[in-house]
Amino acid sequence: MIIIFSQGFINKIDIEIMKIKKHITLMILPLLFLGCATKNPTHQLPTFHNTTNTEQNIPCSLTCTNSNYARPGPTKNQERKPQKISDKNGKLLSKAMALLDEKSLSYSPEKSISLLSSTDYKNLNGREKSFFHRVKGYAYIEKGEHLTAIEEFHLMLNESTHAPLSDEIVALKTLGLLYQNINNSKSLEYILKWAETTNEINSNDYFFISKIYESNGNISNAIPNYARAIELNKWGANEKNYQKLIDLCNTNNDPKNSILVQKAIKELEETKESKGNIKISPIIKITPRYPNNALAKGIEAKCKVTFTITREGATTDAHVKPGDCKSPDGKVVDTYFSESAIEAISKFKYFPRIENNKSVPIKGAHWNLIYEIH
Repeated sequence: MIIIFSQGFINKIDIEIMKIKKHITLMILPLLFLGCATKNPTHQLPTFHNTTNTEQNIPCSLTCTNSNYARPGPTKNQERKPQKISDKNGKLLSKAMALLDEKSLSYSPEKSISLLSSTDYKNLNGREKSFFHRVKGYAYIEKGEHLTAIEEFHLMLNESTHAPLSDEIVALKTLGLLYQNINNSKSLEYILKWAETTNEINSNDYFFISKIYESNGNISNAIPNYARAIELNKWGANEKNYQKLIDLCNTNNDPKNSILVQKAIKELEETKESKGNIKISPIIKITPRYPNNALAKGIEAKCKVTFTITREGATTDAHVKPGDCKSPDGKVVDTYFSESAIEAISKFKYFPRIENNKSVPIKGAHWNLIYEIH
């Protein structure tokens, strides 16, 4: 697929990059916060997370006083005067990018690199060089040559002053991710530079920043970033999150964390109480389809499906109670997701519950399905 460029060049090539970005991330950057992704070639990428009643999401009320967590920086676009990209070079970069689309029959990172290498690099302007190194960096990531990819993103960063701020943001964050498990100090350096440059830091980013601080042995800075990740988690935190925060605080043994520990313990106890006595173990889980009307409108949701598990371990009477499908901002979106959620749960299989050496049905079991777009 070759995109014919006009004024919309940047947006189009960014869309192509985003189409492979999740694949690249899942392939070489298995961060703790990434779930199972389902690719969609024409839309944003939906991700589905399954949580049982043993992983209840409880609203978080943690507040970390005197927190030293990363804060988003101000937008710096006002001084940017990006150079223009010529149609000729735009077509070449687009063709090289298209060769990295794994769904394409022409998929070939090697051909992409070869095409870029035949380019008259000296005649590219700064903005074109920024995209040149960006595409080449992605190609080397596809090949598994991460150190070479790092070199390309360093070169991209050097040229990004001639491009929109988004180029600098991409280069900094990609370097931070690529350096993970290679050089944790470098990883942290670039992630923090990225945090100062962007004005968008989400829960997953804070989990990652905390992880890097912890890897560097800097528990005092890992704690506030982990607490901030829990605070910003739009789906709420679970027992594992609270226990991890408590463990970090106990490792650090700083009196300033006592209030934080008390709140985390309280949330942890409430999480355990919410489980009830029913424990279910799924042996078959089905990834639900993302409803097209919800995907087209960019609607995300968490749906709680209630059902009965038969003596044989099948599910029956699956239903979504009114108001049990909600978007991150609390809006009820049952009409979009109920059918898909029920359809998926109806295909789940469980180990039967055994009482007095006999299998018995379980009524009132439930499962949370989270629909997210990335």
